[in-house]
Amino acid sequence: MAHSGTFAYEDDLVLVRMLWDYPRFGEEVCPADLIFVLGSHDVRVADRAAELVRRGYTGHLPG
Repeated sequence: MAHSGTFAYEDDLVLVRMLWDYPRFGEEVCPADLIFVLGSHDVRVADRAAELVRRGYTGHLPG
């Protein structure tokens, strides 16, 4: 997809980078009403979500 200018493309890269880095914040895990898991080809993502549910951090995990 062609971009009309570099400025819009650079803005897109900033937003994509925020999404890419989000799971790496390293914040402490705390109980939540809901866990939202972003899809991934890496099965460790699903394993981690299941671990959090098993440990009682939430009772709801959308399927």
